Amino acid sequence: MKDPAFLFYSQDFYTGTVFMTDEQVGKFIRLLCLQHQTGHLNEVVYKYVNKYFRFICTRIKRLLVYLQL
Repeated sequence: MKDPAFLFYSQDFYTGTVFMTDEQVGKFIRLLCLQHQTGHLNEVVYKYVNKYFRFICTRIKRLLVYLQL
């Protein structure tokens, strides 16, 4: 029987989503739930998620350069 819950590390979630909009965070949570329910994300969703996180990483790097960190 599948475990009905999964671990959720609030600090990791917060730092990983701090630059996302509320809409993006909601979609991210839905993807986490989908992955938990199905055990995987299909290839289309996986490509979309990877593209999105590359975009976020680029924005974070620019912000760090701007802040001189």
